[in-house]
Amino acid sequence: MEANTPAPLPERMGRLTMVFMAALVVTLGVTYLSTAAVPIERAPEITIAGFDGTTWSLHGHLDGGGGTVVVNFWASWCTPCRVEIPEISAFARAHPEVLVVGVAVSDDEAPARRLMEEMDPAYYTGIDPTGTLMADYPSFGLPVTIVIGADGTILARREGLVTLRVLEEMIGGA
Repeated sequence: MEANTPAPLPERMGRLTMVFMAALVVTLGVTYLSTAAVPIERAPEITIAGFDGTTWSLHGHLDGGGGTVVVNFWASWCTPCRVEIPEISAFARAHPEVLVVGVAVSDDEAPARRLMEEMDPAYYTGIDPTGTLMADYPSFGLPVTIVIGADGTILARREGLVTLRVLEEMIGGA
């Protein structure tokens, strides 16, 4: 065959099939990891500097008899994070029995604070003062939402945008 002659159709179709299969495997893997059941484990400590000047600690909340917590990791530069803030606020208003905490990660304090002033969420918000929380709660990106039970175990985890309905499904019987 000459150098400029295209490969035979069956050979090209085989390559396309392999590319398609590889893409399918990657997509299924990411989907599984973002929605798979979370193994029972104690949640790592979360301590944040609240935008209201207070400090909040997950283990302090739980050790003090606090109940279920929904923690949402976000950043001011993250478009899906901005979109979900009103949904999370609606959830917080509809479920006062669940503490909702928004934590700015991988972000600078000034833009994060401005976004919270602009959006005025109906839940506690602050920033990771050490910049290390994403190492304790690794993810493929932002936003990430985690439900932590009163016993400190991680009950549910979702990477990506959440809605009121999704949050209600996540807390289920929590």
